Amino acid sequence: MNKASIQRHERYCRSKLAHPPPPRQKSCVACIKAKARCDSRKPECGPCQIKGRKCTYSGESLVSRVRESNGQYDSSRNQSSLSDTPETLPIAMPQSISWPIPSRLLRRKKQQPVNMAHISELVSRIICSFPGRMIKETSYPPFIHQSTFEGRMGGRRPDDPIVICQSICRKLSGYRDEGDFSVWDAVASEQERMYDQRASFDKWIFLSSAQAITIYLLMLAAEGENALIHHPTLPLTLLFTLGTHFTHLHQINPGYTSAKERNKTRLSWEDWIFAESKLRMAIVYFILELHFDLNFGLPCNREGDVQFEDLELPGTKALWEAKDQLSWQKEYDLIAEDRYFETRLKYSDLRSSYTQDSDCGQPHVPQASSELAKRIEIWQREMDEFGILVAMCSTIM
Repeated sequence: MNKASIQRHERYCRSKLAHPPPPRQKSCVACIKAKARCDSRKPECGPCQIKGRKCTYSGESLVSRVRESNGQYDSSRNQSSLSDTPETLPIAMPQSISWPIPSRLLRRKKQQPVNMAHISELVSRIICSFPGRMIKETSYPPFIHQSTFEGRMGGRRPDDPIVICQSICRKLSGYRDEGDFSVWDAVASEQERMYDQRASFDKWIFLSSAQAITIYLLMLAAEGENALIHHPTLPLTLLFTLGTHFTHLHQINPGYTSAKERNKTRLSWEDWIFAESKLRMAIVYFILELHFDLNFGLPCNREGDVQFEDLELPGTKALWEAKDQLSWQKEYDLIAEDRYFETRLKYSDLRSSYTQDSDCGQPHVPQASSELAKRIEIWQREMDEFGILVAMCSTIM
């Protein structure tokens, strides 16, 4: 490209930045559900006026709630302490933010040195493949238990967030037209539904909702460049809704392992699946945060916020992939008997087992205590593909 062409291209880019095209008007939620043409009039569109329907636009009500809660959050956080605040992921309400959100959310982070950038690229590709696995019957995302898809825990209803998420992922798999925002309209509408109806959710629907939101965030990270033009606040509303759902999940089951497991008492397969699924979902969030930009002006080191290092390592391949209660119970009893006096390893243990070689920058196994090194080696031998993903992340310093 010659100098004149470069200058012409620069002038073109500057003119586009100075006068960006107007955002495409979006349909209201009622028209999307009815698959009707919407004229996008505010505060009420024509079809909704004629049919007497409630007219709302996806993201609109939640964004207003976030705005209204800014002052409430600022005053309440000064009054709360670790003892009365449930541990949550570092997702909170913004104290001050400009609207619409600048589209830095869910952009790839740059990793240094080069070898870590390669690992980061590989991990990013793996986690961004999870939405595509929602529609495969042989290989589901490794943070959503197979029983969820089979409806064995909590039943399987048409309005189950995982069922709807599968439908949206199926639509995304055939998504070719960059001007077609119907997939992201569906995501925005579903996010609003999950937020509005959360008071009626039981623990399994809360879990399914949070898992579905995590899948939608991964979709945006992988393919959502155009979605941000049509739904600029979608990443924010998804993260905000995920935060509220995690707060409810912590109230139902504090921590990231079952209380019975921590107290060394016998627990059911159902209890273990719930706690392990919640743990793995939290790990996916932190892996996403490690490789993509999730910072939108929110405090991330408040008292009570859990960090990646605080999380336990995922369970073994045999436990996670057990097909029924009996096979799971046999495996669990063997592990419980063999490691009764051991606490579960944490991500911080895995991180401490790696040091950085000052000469070549290659991670190597360390001078950790021989007992810890042995336990980590056992975990590595028994881990599934999700454990491999976590182990890869621990080498990124």
